[in-house]
Amino acid sequence: MMEYLNQSPIVSIVFSVFLVFIVVFQSITKKKVILPKLIFSLILTFCSFLVLFFYQDVIKSENQTYIIIMDIGMLMIEALVLIILFLSIDVSFSNQTFQRELTKSLDETKLYVLLDRKDRVKEISQAFCNDLGLKKTDCYSHNFFDVIEAKYRIIGLNGEGCLKKEVKTFYERYEKRVKEGDRKQVELDIEDDNASKSALYFNESVIFANGKYRGRILIGDIKDEESLIGLEKREFQAINDLKLVKERFITILDKTSDGIFFNTISKNSIWANDILVKKLMLNGNTTSSEEYYNRIHPDDKDLYKETLTSVKESNYSITYRFNRGSQYVYVKEEGHRIKYDDSIELCGIVSVYDDFSYEKTDTSLDKVRSDEDLVNDINELYREDKTFELVHLKLVSIPELNEKFGRAIGNLCMSQYLDKFRDEFVYGNMLYRTSGLEFVGIITEYNKMETLRAKLRDENKLLHLSFSYGKEKGQIDVNMGIAMSSEAQNASDIIRVTRQALKYSLNENYISSYCYYKDIR
Repeated sequence: MMEYLNQSPIVSIVFSVFLVFIVVFQSITKKKVILPKLIFSLILTFCSFLVLFFYQDVIKSENQTYIIIMDIGMLMIEALVLIILFLSIDVSFSNQTFQRELTKSLDETKLYVLLDRKDRVKEISQAFCNDLGLKKTDCYSHNFFDVIEAKYRIIGLNGEGCLKKEVKTFYERYEKRVKEGDRKQVELDIEDDNASKSALYFNESVIFANGKYRGRILIGDIKDEESLIGLEKREFQAINDLKLVKERFITILDKTSDGIFFNTISKNSIWANDILVKKLMLNGNTTSSEEYYNRIHPDDKDLYKETLTSVKESNYSITYRFNRGSQYVYVKEEGHRIKYDDSIELCGIVSVYDDFSYEKTDTSLDKVRSDEDLVNDINELYREDKTFELVHLKLVSIPELNEKFGRAIGNLCMSQYLDKFRDEFVYGNMLYRTSGLEFVGIITEYNKMETLRAKLRDENKLLHLSFSYGKEKGQIDVNMGIAMSSEAQNASDIIRVTRQALKYSLNENYISSYCYYKDIR
């Protein structure tokens, strides 16, 4: 039996096939084809099968010379397989040792953590645990940001001030924003119990499996904000940033079409750029505060001064009438309060509202989209089988406001109301103008549909809004017709039914200023 096995080519075939398997496995592990070994192992496998093919014929011939040559050939094949196999196992063992030592080194010296798709800790380095004063078992399956706050308080992310709750919110739908292969730098600003600030700097790599986001790995270090190298680097960067801000500011002043001002309260001086000088017909770029205030309408001046003196927050906004030489025009001042040393300065933009045409208003009305866009977007939503709500609005009090205050203020009122409606209910730019006073909004989020329904129950929250410009006061009155996408089959149908609902709401005998189509069909 032993004599037969020594002469059988089956042993050579088994060895050579096993060698091919080992080489393929190593290629997969290294993510690189080991071409010389693969070719040589395939040649040995081919020779083994070749010997097997002629084996019976040689045995039957009883030619001892051929038999000896075949036996020697099989022994050489087996010897070569064993040599290559030994070298391969030796290399694999070396790589395994290297990986183990590398992992151990990272575990003891670097801050790294492996997170699942819900930001729960799956693996964490010992160095990170030592810094946090925790055991690894205390970290596993807990939210990463909760683990950090075992010792620190999170105060910022990537240069923006925020707390732990806001950071968690930022990562809630992270899988929607990342792609396979993404690598980012993450900076997490932290503060300890002694109010000493530092930052965790990570290189982030996302992990995907079968095309789905599974989590991410963060590798980095903690850097003390007060370290000398860090301070020098930030100081150098700050100087460059200031230079860049200066260049940008000069460019903006030169290129902008907005009226920009700086009101230095302590010096009773106002500086205005050329655009604002032209719009307000001022006597030069620099004027005294008193001279500027004297050109504000007498009924609005006290309100204006009161607003400026009562500004406690950084930003403020006020509308007043300003004498441009031959007439008063409405202007809107949007400013920012800056305090440095003992000085206070107001800076911002002044917009002039006068003689607007219907086609161009210099307000957000110019950005409202058209009927054609409305039809295209609705049909696209139907094709995608998405549920939505269509709201048809008519700003019925605008003609009265135009007559009382002028078209400039009428346009401004429409613009501000539509901005409010868009911010509260409409996703993106799904707001359209169908006629002079009629607009259509598309609501695609269920919670916003419910919010609209709740606010409409108290009509004064949405359909009858008071406003003031200087000391002038007025009211914006709005009617609405509303329908769900399920109540129609295409764009023309749903536009028709919402217009029908709007018509009901405009009927003086109808009980409300809004109407849902489902209530009348």
